[in-house]
Amino acid sequence: MAQPMPKYVLLAGAFLLAVLLFGEIPFRAPEFAHWDLFRYQAMAEAFPDIDPEVKLPFAGRLLGPALVAALPVPVETSFRLWTLVAGLATTLLLCRFLERRGIRTETAVLVTVLFVFNRQFFGTVLWNYFQLNDMLGFVCLLAAFEAMLARRWTFFALALAVGVFAREIVLVMVPTAICYLACPGEEDNRSRRWPAAILSMVPTLVIFVLLRNTLPESGRGVVETCRDFSVKAGAWRTWYYLLVNSVSPLTFLPVLFHRRALRFLADRPWLVVYAALVFVSSFMGSNNERLMAPVFVAFYWLVAHVIDGWAGRWRTLAMGLV
Repeated sequence: MAQPMPKYVLLAGAFLLAVLLFGEIPFRAPEFAHWDLFRYQAMAEAFPDIDPEVKLPFAGRLLGPALVAALPVPVETSFRLWTLVAGLATTLLLCRFLERRGIRTETAVLVTVLFVFNRQFFGTVLWNYFQLNDMLGFVCLLAAFEAMLARRWTFFALALAVGVFAREIVLVMVPTAICYLACPGEEDNRSRRWPAAILSMVPTLVIFVLLRNTLPESGRGVVETCRDFSVKAGAWRTWYYLLVNSVSPLTFLPVLFHRRALRFLADRPWLVVYAALVFVSSFMGSNNERLMAPVFVAFYWLVAHVIDGWAGRWRTLAMGLV
């Protein structure tokens, strides 16, 4: 009897297929002349110095350019290589994360493959590999969730401290973790080590404040950014892009199985807080689906939970019939 294909081989194969299907950005084409990718190129070329022409918030996203500058290859090639490494790591870590949440291996692999072929969340970053920091942010978010749920606050602090150098979105893990600690669970709250958890958040907040106060400013603060980009909330297309198109074709799966989905979320209100904060943060930039991408941890966990539950029912029914 043939042995099933090892899950990591299957995941790596799906990832490589996605790389081929999504292709890569022709970044020298005139239509991309004003995209953010050239800011990240300039940062990598200047590293370890700071390019004074690159302003916040881009100037604070140092992790990607630092890694790129560390390789003795052309900047464009280094961006591509690191994005592939971070993308493969995200793929494997997501599957492992789902398994550790009690999801069957078959379901975890299936849902991870569905994520890999999500053009808006994953494919766009593979294509525009200069958005390396987005992919590094995915890795740090998965690591932060894993550490939080295991109550390993030293690793939580490390994941956030590294992640804040990639994307500011990791800051949403601070209120998420506080909500997680406050919510009743299987264990007494006293066992959750509030002091250690709160202390683990301090380095990231300090780093963020230092970055905001030492790097070149764009002249547009958080309030001005919210004011400038929040106007897109008045367009119905924005809501379609954020809530429907971003997770297509799985958009309505939680709606169809709403009872199971609602029970899942009711048991994890801190996950709702996380998703809500990511949604709010998407109104602080011009992109839509890409800014919603960090919600992938919550959404694909929910999808895996729904699929796993119904797969288990069908399997039980089939065994009963046999």
